[in-house]
Amino acid sequence: MIDPADLAVTIRVRNTGHQAGAPTCQVQAQDASYAYYGVDEATLSNPIRAGAFAVYVDNVTITNQGAQYVTQVTVSCH
Repeated sequence: MIDPADLAVTIRVRNTGHQAGAPTCQVQAQDASYAYYGVDEATLSNPIRAGAFAVYVDNVTITNQGAQYVTQVTVSCH
């Protein structure tokens, strides 16, 4: 059974630095009216080599079981 509150967000992050590092990414998801929203922060467990990229999935819990209504997702990594 799929949980109607869970939104799976696929993130592709590139290390533009000169050393390996494990980025922390904040994911914000909402519908246009902000009636349904969720925020999550995730840190990759394995460092990314300089110049390389990684792809991972972050599961964000959306309020009021509203994952199906999400229309906007913003990801910020550092």
